Amino acid sequence: MNSELEYHALTVSVYNGTSYWNKHQKDIESVYAHIKRYCHRHCHVFIFTKENSDSELRFKEQFENRKAKPEVEPQPTYTIWFQDGGGRQEGLTEDQMRKQSERYSFDADEVVESGELTFIDELGEEIGGCFKTN
Repeated sequence: MNSELEYHALTVSVYNGTSYWNKHQKDIESVYAHIKRYCHRHCHVFIFTKENSDSELRFKEQFENRKAKPEVEPQPTYTIWFQDGGGRQEGLTEDQMRKQSERYSFDADEVVESGELTFIDELGEEIGGCFKTN
């Protein structure tokens, strides 16, 4: 039974909470070096020790890794489509979609709030629409 301590680091994204167990290291300095080299995101780092393969993890310390730029929530994009297949516009920013709402006379606020809007002509037929793509 090996009685050497192993050091385990758990990283948790500040932005979305995703977690990752990093490769265990032989000492605390190696943990810091590993995080510095391989962890390129803004995250919390939790370090645990383990005496042997049968022992439990024991919390040692926690710090915040600010090496990387803080992760930014991706901005939604929008698609405008038409039943006849013409004039389709994909990947529009919200500002671009709002400009097109003036051109095609639709409610951009409704698209932002509900995620989609169907264009209906004066005969009550569906002629196109706009939807949030992410």
